[in-house]
Amino acid sequence: MLDIEGKAKDAGVPRSANVILLGAAQKALGIEYEKLEDAIRRVFGRKGEAIVEANIKALAIGREAQK
Repeated sequence: MLDIEGKAKDAGVPRSANVILLGAAQKALGIEYEKLEDAIRRVFGRKGEAIVEANIKALAIGREAQK
């Protein structure tokens, strides 16, 4: 079982647990990783670069967890 809440807190992105889960499910969903990164940039771009980078970091954490 993947403790996404714990991983999010440990990585300093406590509000990005759902993005960690998305990263972990990326292959199973059949979505290219780069497309998810682009979507995060579009969705969170208006909130500032720090928020974008936090969510990109969370996506990467999830991707690593799937290995």
